[in-house]
Amino acid sequence: MVEVEMTKDIRDYEPKLFGLVTTRQIIVLSIGIAYAAPIALLIPTDFANQCMIAVFLMLPMILIGWVSVYGMRMETFVIQVVRSMLLSPRQRKYERIDSAEYLKDETKEKKKKIITSEQYPAHR
Repeated sequence: MVEVEMTKDIRDYEPKLFGLVTTRQIIVLSIGIAYAAPIALLIPTDFANQCMIAVFLMLPMILIGWVSVYGMRMETFVIQVVRSMLLSPRQRKYERIDSAEYLKDETKEKKKKIITSEQYPAHR
């Protein structure tokens, strides 16, 4: 039996901008630095604590740039979790449709719409 090595799926490929970093990761990291650095520098503590605060503030942006869960990017995954856990009801209301009653109502509607040839205005 011949074994052939398969190439990587094209949908999994992300073009690299610089080294091992993609454009998306650079943009997300710069946004994280832009909002975390000023906030961390305004807190009156020593430099090590300011760096730790900046890292914790940048953590969501780092997750958005580098982590994918179940094949989805982090922001898509978070939106799906919020939608399923918080916005949708825990128990859905079950409504049973009685098919016999549904068919009776449907036949009544059809009988009302039937027009005989005597009632049709063109044949008078």
